[in-house]
Amino acid sequence: KETVAIYAKKYWRAPPLQGRVSVSLTCFFKSRRHRDIDNVFKCIGDAMEGICYENDEQIDRLEICRQRDAKNPRVEIVIEEIA
Repeated sequence: KETVAIYAKKYWRAPPLQGRVSVSLTCFFKSRRHRDIDNVFKCIGDAMEGICYENDEQIDRLEICRQRDAKNPRVEIVIEEIA
């Protein structure tokens, strides 16, 4: 969670969003081993509070996709304010 917050502060260059938001995560894992991807969001979502948005209660749309990338595991995040 602390690592996510460090990266969020580094790459999020705006004040926290105030309105309703959409969050899209693409999780790239090294292997096809079974993982509970909603737990990935719980950690990331909490870490981004106060940085990207004020509170995760603002999230009206959440999309989580699982991919495989053995050479470059990562999580790509897109956050958008919605009407």
